[in-house]
Parts: sequence; structure tokens; C-alpha cells
Amino acid sequence: MLEHQEYHDGLNMLVKDVNAEIDGRDLMEYIEEELEVEGFKDISFNIGDGHWITVHKKR
Repeated sequence: MLEHQEYHDGLNMLVKDVNAEIDGRDLMEYIEEELEVEGFKDISFNIGDGHWITVHKKR
């Protein structure tokens, strides 16, 4: 992640490539699993220009 902005029920993230893999997992899959461990649910994604991801989440 190059930069991010947090807000009430979401997070905007600037990444090098939205199609990247982390530890052999798709980036969105990795983010979703990590947020679920932190107690978030109803996680969804909006992808911008290939570098911006908006993550919507609820506790």
C-alpha cells in the first residue's frame, strides 16, 4: 500500500497494482481475510483506475 485514507465505514487505498498477490493470495482475498480476523464483516470492494481500492467494511 502506497497511501491510504480511513473513514467511518471504509478505507481508500492506493496500491501499485490491484491484481497483485500477497503470500500467493489475491490482494482482495488477503485484505478481506485480514479484516475478518480484526472483526469486520460485510466487506466489499470498489476498484478505481487499477491503483485505487475502496474497501467498505462494518464491525
